Amino acid sequence: MNNKALGIILITTGAIWALARTGAIQGPNFLIALGAILIAAYFATGYRLGLLVAGSIVAAIGLFADLGGEGYLFFIFLGGAFITVYIVERLLNKDSGWALYPAAGLIGFGIFILFVENEHYAAMIPTLWPIVLIALGLLLLIPRR
Repeated sequence: MNNKALGIILITTGAIWALARTGAIQGPNFLIALGAILIAAYFATGYRLGLLVAGSIVAAIGLFADLGGEGYLFFIFLGGAFITVYIVERLLNKDSGWALYPAAGLIGFGIFILFVENEHYAAMIPTLWPIVLIALGLLLLIPRR
């Protein structure tokens, strides 16, 4: 990372931290702002993937905390962070297919928790499970380019 990019990151982080100390940015909004800084640093430092991943995850946690959602939403938001990584990297013509694996796992786990925690949905699991298995099998049989 060059000194100019690091300087910009430090100044922006310090400014957001100062705003948080004065109460201008409170609670989860601090995490969202910090995530935005990391994502901006991704672009400022020549597309360092670690900054994009970290920024997306921190912003997703901030959004989850801001919305005060149910437990299953935490995993769905984290999966959404990896979908963000996939989309951004894809728009820059980079190989980003790996990001779909943690996204699918996290979103799938979030949906699983939703079904287990909700009695109405839990009753549907025995019916939906075979359909999910058939759909996954069909996806595996589709030829890839």
